[in-house]
Amino acid sequence: MLKKAGEDITICVIEYDLRKGLPDKEETELLFDLFNSRLLDILVCPIVPKLSYKEYVKFLDEFIEVYRSTSFNAVLVPAIIPYSRIDLAKLFEYYAKKDEVSKNFICVDFNGGNPISQYTFVSDIIRNTQKFEQEFGEPCVRYAINLKYGKATKKEQIVPAKDLVIFSMGFNLFGSNHRQVVLEDVGGYELRTKILNRADYGYYSLEVAENAIKESGNFKVKLSDLKADPQLAKLFNAERQGLEAIEISTMINEDRLYSYLQSKPRIVENKMIFKRISKANKDLSQQTLSNSY
Repeated sequence: MLKKAGEDITICVIEYDLRKGLPDKEETELLFDLFNSRLLDILVCPIVPKLSYKEYVKFLDEFIEVYRSTSFNAVLVPAIIPYSRIDLAKLFEYYAKKDEVSKNFICVDFNGGNPISQYTFVSDIIRNTQKFEQEFGEPCVRYAINLKYGKATKKEQIVPAKDLVIFSMGFNLFGSNHRQVVLEDVGGYELRTKILNRADYGYYSLEVAENAIKESGNFKVKLSDLKADPQLAKLFNAERQGLEAIEISTMINEDRLYSYLQSKPRIVENKMIFKRISKANKDLSQQTLSNSY
């Protein structure tokens, strides 16, 4: 599916904030009017926070019915929301029965969490997508959104890149995080974007990044650019996260993933990270792991 989209792939992710019950058919049709563009390659089923599984399926029934009856250019793909293990399995079973929904690409909402703290969720995603691969006979791309490295206090100028290890746990891609982490005492936490250092897998506060991060290469967004415009931090990180995804894929194909991760001090010093990466890889079949990259 990705090959058919060409070099540039445009993915539309909708988060629908329901303030007064489930939308009616006219409201659902309006969503398609808003996003029916020839420039769009992939449309993710809308993410609706705070809906129970049963209510969400009712919404999806209406949404998919409108999609089926509409001349729509983009491919429709599943949105996976962090429900309980039982409801999560039911959600996959629901999508499996819908011919209108693609089975070779899923979008997973981590809701501002990271793959280490949500290890069980990651494990369930891997197991259910492997069922997709076995049943439908093709690889399933796993795309994460609203992923974060974790909560960082203002005293912590460096935190481990927990979001980045998603690539070594069976996921292929991740997009921007649009979730603000809800904290009881916001004053004690660092909410500004930190800067990724690929050398040690740490995210650094801007105040210490200049002296601590040494880079060589032709980057579109350089560390020096952030002095003039700190808002470029997300683009800075996205460029390096993409490069790291390529590097990890090489390590996996060469069977050197663990030795590579052991060269990253911020990951090595946290034994729980390594333990959960190892468990996630045990859940992956060799065919699934090979097809991921």
